[in-house]
Amino acid sequence: MPLDVGRRERLATADQRRALITVAHGTCEWHGCDMPAPWCDAHHPEVWEATPGKAGGNTDIANLVLVCTRHHHLVHEGGFTVIRGPDGVEIRDPHGFPIPPPPKHPRPT
Repeated sequence: MPLDVGRRERLATADQRRALITVAHGTCEWHGCDMPAPWCDAHHPEVWEATPGKAGGNTDIANLVLVCTRHHHLVHEGGFTVIRGPDGVEIRDPHGFPIPPPPKHPRPT
């Protein structure tokens, strides 16, 4: 099954969602959020809607990020940005400053 569907589909396909759940390690991709990935929305960092002079983003794995409803609202209504990069997901505040992931605590042995 193709994981890149371009502009043919607006919503993530079932195969794309399965792939995103794997990439997201089972949870919302917002740093520190543990909402289960199956309950998350597939968000287009490069917005899908076309605007005058801009074609809009594709529904491709490289342009999809799983975020829970709360964090999806922060992106669309709060001015935050989520970007899928080569090293994972980057989150930026409304001023464009990166929000670092929380520190990882070592697991007890």
